[in-house]
Amino acid sequence: MWVLGYRKQAMNFLHFPIGLLTLEGQRMSAERRYVTFDQLLDEALLRAREEVDKRSSEHLRKLSNTSPESLSISAVRYAMLSVEAARSTNFTWDRALNFEANSAPFINYAYTRGLGILKN
Repeated sequence: MWVLGYRKQAMNFLHFPIGLLTLEGQRMSAERRYVTFDQLLDEALLRAREEVDKRSSEHLRKLSNTSPESLSISAVRYAMLSVEAARSTNFTWDRALNFEANSAPFINYAYTRGLGILKN
């Protein structure tokens, strides 16, 4: 923009470098030959539902139908925000939906457990 004579507009630009994000080795993009972000969220929802079904009782599932949805979105957000943006990153499901390590499900679970302890 600066070279084309748009000096005032060029001063308002901010370059924010981001690295390449791969999903277990596959490149992610909006194009067909890549994994799209919508596909990633759909897969996250399916995997989060499986995890919630494995870990919760029937009564808890009836009370909280939105739990897998919020868990899947928070898992993807946290996994992407927990790494430096300028570095290339390999997104793995084991790390994103891990209930025992540094991940969104772990933080959500610890928060919920803490509220239960404080309530009792």
